[in-house]
Amino acid sequence: MKKFKESLDFLKEESNYKVEIEGLPTMFISASSPSEVRMNLRRLLKKGDMIKNIERVIDQDVRKHFRLKAQGKDVEEV
Repeated sequence: MKKFKESLDFLKEESNYKVEIEGLPTMFISASSPSEVRMNLRRLLKKGDMIKNIERVIDQDVRKHFRLKAQGKDVEEV
């Protein structure tokens, strides 16, 4: 049984999630599901309702965001 569970570990892919929290800039968090992100953030935040949006993004969007940020541009400007 243990060997079977170890063989299924490859299915637990982590994805990037764009997280918007009230009063903080946009963050990108790697996790296996949006519920895992929300659960971890609720442990850190005093109020769970401060989390505005959790959206799955691809690696390309994350790289684009940081590339524009390094250039001094904002994503909303483009």
